[in-house]
Amino acid sequence: MVHFTRTGFINSLVALISMFTAVIATAAEFRYTAYNFIWDEGENCFDLAQQTRQRFEVAFQKKTVGAGCEYSESTKRTNLVIRYESDKALPVVSLHSLRLYYEPDGFYDNKTQCELDREWQTQMFESRTSLAPFMAYCTFSRHLSPMPWGLHMDAIGTPTKMPHKDSFRTGKPYYPSTSDLNQMLIRGLSSGGIDVASVAWRPNIGHSKATVLGYAGVEFNLDSLHFAEIAGLAACTRVVQDMERQLGNAASEWGYLTSYCASGYTNPRDFDLTVVTLGEKPATKYSVETFATRDDCQRALPGIVLEMSQLTTVRFAVCGEQPNSSEIRVAAIVNSSDQNASGNHFAR
Repeated sequence: MVHFTRTGFINSLVALISMFTAVIATAAEFRYTAYNFIWDEGENCFDLAQQTRQRFEVAFQKKTVGAGCEYSESTKRTNLVIRYESDKALPVVSLHSLRLYYEPDGFYDNKTQCELDREWQTQMFESRTSLAPFMAYCTFSRHLSPMPWGLHMDAIGTPTKMPHKDSFRTGKPYYPSTSDLNQMLIRGLSSGGIDVASVAWRPNIGHSKATVLGYAGVEFNLDSLHFAEIAGLAACTRVVQDMERQLGNAASEWGYLTSYCASGYTNPRDFDLTVVTLGEKPATKYSVETFATRDDCQRALPGIVLEMSQLTTVRFAVCGEQPNSSEIRVAAIVNSSDQNASGNHFAR
């Protein structure tokens, strides 16, 4: 006969409770969702969900309790859902979670473009995250035109680099071309440790948006500064070339990526001098003095820059109209870390 002491009984009871708690923990139910799932004509979403369920069980060694498709009335989209049991939710690395509020997943004008790019994007995803995609399919947004098609991709696990997407508002680029700007953005972001997978320039109401999909150790933030309005494309082109010479190696210092001439906001004959940065916008200052002509401003520019330099480091200065204003001033990008540079303008 086995005899239990009071202490032995309590210890046995604690062990049984622990075992029972562990069983309950492992029986928790979770959901994997493939958002905005689209299938080809002649296929059945429920059948595809069952096939995906089988792949899920084999790939991740998890017991599933159901699979099917759900239609969302709010988003007007269908999601493929798998219910599974696990002690904790599986970590999903997804391009869907990168969808910006005003910037859905579209990078392509049609499904064919998406399908042609899928193999390369899959290789990019796998090489940067070190995870094999579990789901990769082209999806469609009814709210986007143009570029309504996007690539949805999911993997399970812990990535070496995370996919991330960010965008910035811009006018239509005139110089350099968008293809040249793409290369400049890729080079600049690469120097910051970001591997760019896609860049899309999408027209929007009254302006455009540029969106970058990349892979990095941490989330990255892109910003654009509408610096000054320059009269004429030839003059704006010269300013951009000067900025590239002076600021082209500044990415490691304050995140400068590129500059370009975009369609103006106030005068169609003027061009918006736009600066794109990795991180926060650079600090800007505008002279208190206004000028009747750009030639008058140009003659006063060296003296104003000299006086500005008494209070902060001037990285670049130009004569132009202040954004959302017709006043001609000296516009300067200055050292944002200099506390003496606070305020909107420099008094003389």
